[in-house]
Amino acid sequence: GGSSSSNNRSSSGIGPWNTAGMPRRHPSAADLLKFRAVRFRMPRLHSCRMAVAAVVAAFSSAQTAGAEYHESDDCWTFGGMDQLNPGFGPGLCCRPQPCGLKSCWHPPEFTYHFCCREPACRPSVVTDIQGALELAVAALPNTNASNMAFRAAPEAFRAILRRGLHGLRLTMTQGAQDCPCAVAYAVAVLLDPTSSKFAGHLLTPAWFALGLTWSEIVDQGWGPLFGWLAQNNGSSGRHSSVDLAQRPLSTAVEEEQERARAVANDYGEGDGAFSAFTARMRTAGLWGRIWRQVSADLEARRRGHKCVAAADGDAHGRWGACTPWSYTADADFTSPAPGVGARGSSTPVAVCVLGAPRNVLPTYNHIRENVLKTLGADAFLYVPFSRRLTRTLEAELTKIGPVVTAIVVPDVDREGMQARIVNDLSDPQLAKLYATVPGPWRAPLFDQMGSSMWGYFAQHVCKRMVEAYEEQRQLLYDWVVFARADLYWTHRHPPIGTMTPGFVYVPFGQDNSRYAHGPEPGLNDRHAVVSRSLMQGYFGRWDDLRSGDAYRYLEKIAQGEHPINTEQYLLLHLRYHKVPVRRFPPIAFVTQCAEGPQCQHLYKGTDLHKREWLSSAKYWSELIEVRRTIHDGDVKADKPMSGWIWVPLRPHAPLAPAVNKPWELW
Repeated sequence: GGSSSSNNRSSSGIGPWNTAGMPRRHPSAADLLKFRAVRFRMPRLHSCRMAVAAVVAAFSSAQTAGAEYHESDDCWTFGGMDQLNPGFGPGLCCRPQPCGLKSCWHPPEFTYHFCCREPACRPSVVTDIQGALELAVAALPNTNASNMAFRAAPEAFRAILRRGLHGLRLTMTQGAQDCPCAVAYAVAVLLDPTSSKFAGHLLTPAWFALGLTWSEIVDQGWGPLFGWLAQNNGSSGRHSSVDLAQRPLSTAVEEEQERARAVANDYGEGDGAFSAFTARMRTAGLWGRIWRQVSADLEARRRGHKCVAAADGDAHGRWGACTPWSYTADADFTSPAPGVGARGSSTPVAVCVLGAPRNVLPTYNHIRENVLKTLGADAFLYVPFSRRLTRTLEAELTKIGPVVTAIVVPDVDREGMQARIVNDLSDPQLAKLYATVPGPWRAPLFDQMGSSMWGYFAQHVCKRMVEAYEEQRQLLYDWVVFARADLYWTHRHPPIGTMTPGFVYVPFGQDNSRYAHGPEPGLNDRHAVVSRSLMQGYFGRWDDLRSGDAYRYLEKIAQGEHPINTEQYLLLHLRYHKVPVRRFPPIAFVTQCAEGPQCQHLYKGTDLHKREWLSSAKYWSELIEVRRTIHDGDVKADKPMSGWIWVPLRPHAPLAPAVNKPWELW
């Protein structure tokens, strides 16, 4: 059954294969401006021991020398960068504030805020300032809009204005101060009631008009800045007679910036220059014209949509046929353009890619190549986004390729998810029954920490999309695959030909059994290949909660008073529906959540914000299991080099009744 480890592993359904594990990259001796050693983009799992040894050696050397080791020191020494480029280090890379030398960085691991130890530029701080800006603009013309913004994110304002970047002046015009942190600092200066009095001393017309590219900062989510410039002090710039509605947003913004650049040259760097410049542009209606275009775009991006994605020449998807969409119990899940995103009229496999790509590693391209193309599957996509569908996320979604049905909607918060499940319950009294079943399986109900309900709901959406399209094409799929958007696939998915209809196939490991020392086993819930006849049995946890059937198998948990997690709830659900399970060695791992809008809840609700050094995998044990699958420790060889292939294995004879569980292996 391969070399992957697993709790409760007695035999496997599928054996070892030929993998394409992505080796860790090492730097080449290239010019500093053309490269940066990075660990993330193509992680080499078989070099895991070497990397760990290198970090330990660096730490030991620092301790031996009596120096205090800091994780950011690796920014300058990893891969021998300091040897390849004498002088490479903080003195070169960390100036000027608050962006540093761009060629030194390769996010999300090597970044200015981490390597230069500047917490004021952490993505969470930048995101909070951005949220405060949106709140302030929405409150205009309220004269207390600035105070409202500060109260919404006081720690972010203090971090960026009072501590790290206190008194910083933005003057450069050659792109040296055009990073999101610089824009966040400028926004904080303009919004903060105290700092705004000194805006002319800290900001210059040349930096704003010549040093920034406005279309880029709009793409990054800073469009409301033009709303603040347009409407502050009660002026909206509505007297403009120029209609930009028919032009692309980027074109309109670029044309307006050219006008502003011509004016900015008339101003120097005196303390009153910035205020005079912005006032002149406000009077000319420039800020108002930009803001009307930007605000219309933002409004559209805050709404949910249902789309398709046709095949594009570069393996990406070309999105179209979008219609407004929001969830209700009787919402329409049909494809808005049947056949456009399908691989054929009789494709036997459907893959649901669920969740937003919020990871330190890019995952969509690997899902496209290693899952969708390997299985020859039709793709269905469900993506909940935070606040709005950013242009960055929009571009990322195209990497999944053709999509039959794509639902992209604003995410709900804890209160929103609680309201959704309560509204969906067939009987309101069911909530009282579920309150008696303890554990994170029910999060966020009853103030339980976690995101379990989001996962059940996403699988419910998957089931509804697949069922709706089957009616449209008048043909059932043979298999339906659940694929998390944050799984990094190191190699090709097991072929459907190695699987037997009538089973659910899940990876070994990560069963998370006996949660809180309770008696219940669990089952890996991060990926599943589901025979179509078992789709309701696997994807129906949300339906069971709505109907009350879930309590039929949760009642014993309530009586035993042992809390359960999502993996245990999945296994209880599968047992109740008599779903047989087989396993295969894991070749994908959950990537770490990158600090930013999609992961704010983790960085604020856990201690993740205390970790300075990002890892590629969210769970170390899962990364080790994947490495054991793709690396043969006995002969010290990587299976990709050995030509291994996926093959079905005949199950071993049961050793004892306790082992021969229909849910366990076969």
